[in-house]
Amino acid sequence: MADTKSIKVFYFDIDGRAEVLRLILTYAGKEFEDVRLSMDKWLEVKPTSPFGQVPVLEIDGKKKTQSIALAAFLAPEFKTTGTP
Repeated sequence: MADTKSIKVFYFDIDGRAEVLRLILTYAGKEFEDVRLSMDKWLEVKPTSPFGQVPVLEIDGKKKTQSIALAAFLAPEFKTTGTP
């Protein structure tokens, strides 16, 4: 992810399932846009969201979803898996 130009995390304005993604990115010192969705905005975004759900992690315009899979993708990338 060294050559990544932009990272966005889309989720509601609560901690919930996206919080682990926010924590990993913050801990790693990675700049990212934290897009907090209101219910009205969610209804606009939902048709463009993979599987019609959040959280969504957008890396250089490519959207990915499923919170546990995203955490499993990010953790080794930034050495936050808890293993030596």
